[in-house]
Amino acid sequence: MPVKVSDVLPSAAPGLMSPVDPADEPAYELFDFTRPSVLTVAQAARIDETLQALSSAWATTLTATLRTVCTVSVLTGELRDRLDVIAETPSDHTLVEWTLPGERATGFLALPATAALSFAARMLGSTRASQVVPRRLTEIERALLGRLSAPMLDDVPFAFDSLVTGPAALRGYPTHDQMLASAATEERVLLGGFVVSLEDQVVPVGLAIPASAVLPNLGHGEIPQDRDEVELLIAEHVAEIDVEVAVAFPEFSVDAGTVLNLAPGDIVPLGHAAHRPLEVSLDGVPVATASLGSDGEFLACVVVERMEKS
Repeated sequence: MPVKVSDVLPSAAPGLMSPVDPADEPAYELFDFTRPSVLTVAQAARIDETLQALSSAWATTLTATLRTVCTVSVLTGELRDRLDVIAETPSDHTLVEWTLPGERATGFLALPATAALSFAARMLGSTRASQVVPRRLTEIERALLGRLSAPMLDDVPFAFDSLVTGPAALRGYPTHDQMLASAATEERVLLGGFVVSLEDQVVPVGLAIPASAVLPNLGHGEIPQDRDEVELLIAEHVAEIDVEVAVAFPEFSVDAGTVLNLAPGDIVPLGHAAHRPLEVSLDGVPVATASLGSDGEFLACVVVERMEKS
């Protein structure tokens, strides 16, 4: 008498064993080791420490430049796609683009245009936040914002210490559309989010640093492991995995007539010398050579030479 699924699993629904709808399967994203999307715990701790140092330096710089007490707090530090960051930045924000020596990708500061105009007014002697509407900066206001941004950019290599090399140089004030058009699709940035507080103002400020300038110096945030030790750990990790191994004669060609006329008892010359070893392959990749032998009642092979990886 056949056994039904419901006999074993009485609570099983009729569709229990039916194929899973692809739409119900979770979406998996392949991890690109050359472009990590997240920081390790050690890396994140190092970046957080660095951003805290930068916030302290900015507080001093802004206090001296705006002539009022400023405090700067860190909100976040994360790896992001450059295009996504620019796209999510409100179009009425002022962007300050800057460069690092030897880096093709640029970094940028982002802050509300109203804050940029208010900061410019403070630098001209205003003692309180100006009530302004977002607009393009005038040449004088750009020059004032440049005087404010320059020391803030000088603080970046100072706070990041060995993570960023060389002085940061002001490049210009591109529009939102210009930044979108110039951004490469695969560029990533280290995005730091800050809040600047002064008197009656609370201003969000974003700092985007090219990831290519930081990650090579950041490493893993720990003491690098020895190469031989890493290879040993990897070997131990994969040692228990089952793999397909094959021992085969080299391929050879015969005419179609020979194949059609094959009969029991026919001898097919393989064209392989008896003293020559055979090839041992792992998933189609040659790994060794071996000669035929026996293990009790079973055929076996004796490894002659291991092929070193090139």
